[in-house]
Amino acid sequence: MIGRRRGIPGACVPGLLCLLIGLLGPLPFARAEAPSGQSVTEAPNRVSTESGDESAQSKPRSHRGIEVINIVGQKRDNGAEDWVDIRSQNQPEGDGAEVLREIPGFALIRQGGIGSDPVFRGLGGSRLNVLIDGVPYAGACNHAMDPPTAYVNPGEFSELIILRGPQSVKNAGSITGAVDFKRSPVVFDEPGSQIFATGVVGSFGLREFSSDVAFGNANGYLRLSGGKDKSNDYLDGDRNPVFSRYNRWNGRAALGWTPSPDTLLEASGEMSNGQMANAT
Repeated sequence: MIGRRRGIPGACVPGLLCLLIGLLGPLPFARAEAPSGQSVTEAPNRVSTESGDESAQSKPRSHRGIEVINIVGQKRDNGAEDWVDIRSQNQPEGDGAEVLREIPGFALIRQGGIGSDPVFRGLGGSRLNVLIDGVPYAGACNHAMDPPTAYVNPGEFSELIILRGPQSVKNAGSITGAVDFKRSPVVFDEPGSQIFATGVVGSFGLREFSSDVAFGNANGYLRLSGGKDKSNDYLDGDRNPVFSRYNRWNGRAALGWTPSPDTLLEASGEMSNGQMANAT
């Protein structure tokens, strides 16, 4: 004997549900009344209000008792070269390495009392080319005790070109990059002069001065630049002198001829000397 069970076929269930929804109507939505001047957004089981003066989703001033600080930064240009205006830096700089210290990615290795060897992204020495007016310079002595940036008096230069990486073919053998300290060109439309000078005075007899002076006319110019840095021994907390004095100077003279606006012929000569006392 086979028993049969009566019921509603499974295929009829969706049809009955549709009929039930049609008789009862759509499901109710949550509704809220807002004061005048505010808008109400309707959504199933969700209510949000927004005022014209203050948003409900404004950034919190604190989170779990910790003050929220918003930091806004500017994206750096991803170009291969960067340009830095040296003369706009409102701080004393003893040599070219002090200029590089303030640029992201650079670090300095102290070499004696007044010199520093620049390192860019962990690489330095011969892997970072240092140029002055387009001419490559190398360090002197063992372990670059006189790094190439020691020959740069920032007061004599106007701009710095930074090459990040080996993308350019202008400087052969650039592995980590190159830095080029440049002097601004001298241009006279009529007889005149250009003068730039800077100086720093500090404790323990610190004196740092540099200048860049040019005289000329539309046909040419005479440019004189140089600097002098000196300091006495440092005194420790017990007023005992520490062997750290130094004295150095440099001078440069250039004679330029400008027969046309697009032509420049320049002859220049430069001398420098210095002494440094190192406690080590």
